[in-house]
Amino acid sequence: MATKAQLQQQVGSDLALWKVLTSSGDDPSQPHTIDRFFVAKEERPLCDLAHLAKILMYAPGAISQSQQAKFSLTITSQATTAMLHNFVRESILMYALAEAHGVEYAGWETAVVRVPANGT
Repeated sequence: MATKAQLQQQVGSDLALWKVLTSSGDDPSQPHTIDRFFVAKEERPLCDLAHLAKILMYAPGAISQSQQAKFSLTITSQATTAMLHNFVRESILMYALAEAHGVEYAGWETAVVRVPANGT
């Protein structure tokens, strides 16, 4: 189980990335999809994680293998507002899922979404 220090570090990382988004002109009230990244030494745990992600209504991508013989998986969330609490809540869930499957949660990314020029 994740320690308090590990969760605090994850929250700190989320906060730093969220600040970059907002300082780049992002409108957190607009819908965003969030890509979550996982890596592992073996493919099987990522397959199991992808299966569970589907049940939880996430969209797992294909598992790929790098030249360093590591496997990776990207899981995309449903569109949600980019409020800090949404990022942190999902990160804690992803961290726990990664730990339960013996893989590494490597963080997230999303595109900057600005308010449309016509205001709608």
